[in-house]
Amino acid sequence: IRRKDKFTEKVVDEAAQYIGLAVGNLINLLSPEVVALGGGVIEALEQEMMPTITKLARDHVLPGTMKGIEIIPSKLGDNAGYGFVLETLLAFHPTKEYWEDAIRRVEARPGFADRLAAKSSSTSPR
Repeated sequence: IRRKDKFTEKVVDEAAQYIGLAVGNLINLLSPEVVALGGGVIEALEQEMMPTITKLARDHVLPGTMKGIEIIPSKLGDNAGYGFVLETLLAFHPTKEYWEDAIRRVEARPGFADRLAAKSSSTSPR
């Protein structure tokens, strides 16, 4: 992308379009308050992908469905999946004790703290 390779630009734009459609469908089905997109690709290409994703999602939701819904890039990068898992656990086991235990288990995973610290030190505040 940064080298202005046309093929790469086309592939990234097409991927962003498909993600935008998927996010629009997700919003239609679940009506979440926030859709946080994460992972290494979004982290690396946020400026290139998020405008397309947001536009396509807004263009394909049912009328009135987007009100109050945010589509944002996750600050967790490659660790975004952990947040999803924790949110899912919270939805099915909403007690404070269960949530705290789930966080402890994720944080205890080998290398988790190192990856999170590396991401935090390399990410500038927004």
